Amino acid sequence: MSDQTVKESEEIEKQYVRQFVQLSIEIEANRRVKALRREPYQNNPAVSSPSNPSNHSTTFSNSYEDQQEPNDANLNNYIESMGTIIKNEALRGCKMYHNLVVSSKASVCLGLNSIIDINNLPTDPEGKRLQINSHKRYKIDGYDKVLNPLRSIKTVYDSEKTDDVNSYNLYKELQQYKIKYTSDSHSDIDFGIFLLLRFLETIEMQPHLYKKELNCSEYEDADRFWVVIMERLFSNTELNITWNDAHLTISDLFPKRTDLKERKINPFDYMGPFKDEYGLPVVARYNSNRCKVLLKSKAAINNFIQNGCIIDSVDSLQFDGLFVCIINTTLVEPGFYVNTKLHDTKVDDSLCRLGEYITLASHLLCFRDRCIEIYKQYDNHLKNGRASSVSGKRNNEHLLKDDLVQKQNLIRGNWYPPPTRTTPPPPPPPPKNLFGNSCKNYGVLFNQ
Repeated sequence: MSDQTVKESEEIEKQYVRQFVQLSIEIEANRRVKALRREPYQNNPAVSSPSNPSNHSTTFSNSYEDQQEPNDANLNNYIESMGTIIKNEALRGCKMYHNLVVSSKASVCLGLNSIIDINNLPTDPEGKRLQINSHKRYKIDGYDKVLNPLRSIKTVYDSEKTDDVNSYNLYKELQQYKIKYTSDSHSDIDFGIFLLLRFLETIEMQPHLYKKELNCSEYEDADRFWVVIMERLFSNTELNITWNDAHLTISDLFPKRTDLKERKINPFDYMGPFKDEYGLPVVARYNSNRCKVLLKSKAAINNFIQNGCIIDSVDSLQFDGLFVCIINTTLVEPGFYVNTKLHDTKVDDSLCRLGEYITLASHLLCFRDRCIEIYKQYDNHLKNGRASSVSGKRNNEHLLKDDLVQKQNLIRGNWYPPPTRTTPPPPPPPPKNLFGNSCKNYGVLFNQ
């Protein structure tokens, strides 16, 4: 890692700390002003001084003032809700969007799209991050059982032998597994064998991918490494993948019978401010990539619901070199697109860990089946809709009880990042429905 990259990463971390401290000071000032206004001398001019930015300073184009997102999801020691803090900070940053670093641009984009990334929230005093639905994890027991024959690969590695000998023995054992499990009934085991062989071959043939810091061309090699694995993952399914970046979302999958020209263009495919992330420091590059994943996931959920299909939760993959992360995006009340990390794995060049990546194979198989399930649900919905001749008129009482209508009311508008040019255009206005209605039960989703 170069000294310049280290300095840039340290500067970004310092900026995050300064922003967090500034945010804490502003919230505390807001709390004290509200307390003073409840006193008998609340008309005192000193109370309504400009020192309270949330009540007097405009936040965007001199027309948007701080608003409240009514929900019960509060971080410790904060009076305002989590949605209020994130969205108002995004409004403040939007005014000077073109002068922000890439990671801050990503925060503005997520905030103005009502996207909350749970894993990037501040920690509580005990150092634990706020979690949503901690029980929501892939149920991989069935996949682990299917891949159980491969776990004997761990016994092949011998710490007293050289890496060359261990590599040869592991490769020989995997080839024997490959011959044994060649039938279609063992397609999942075949994928697990293929994944382990890819890792083993990369350790031997492309050791540069395991460096701590990769350059632009090496990141492209890492992307191609994952492309081959993803194509193999979906090879025996009805879905194909389109690969144009270091991530895979539900929008990058399509039925094999569908022509590419017939696919609906994802409005978030164009991520102008985040095109050159390879030249950025590690933290900024990772955040910009994650921003693209979450924006495309939100667009997919909106597309499903607006077309009349209640699919409010999708999964995505994000890659950073040989690091892979599975992310879930869920639309919840009162209009948040909440993102949580389901699993992550960092692949290294240690041969003794090769058997541990069977768990990664189980998670990838579960991700594949989850995507297939979503597409089948959506395809059946479209088929039933075309075959149905039921009148679209419904009375008001039925509308109030309709889950689809309730989900459609939760959808928040999109905010498109302005392109980067020599003379960039002004940032677009935030969505009109950025702030939603109250929801008393939203806080139960969180473990505080």
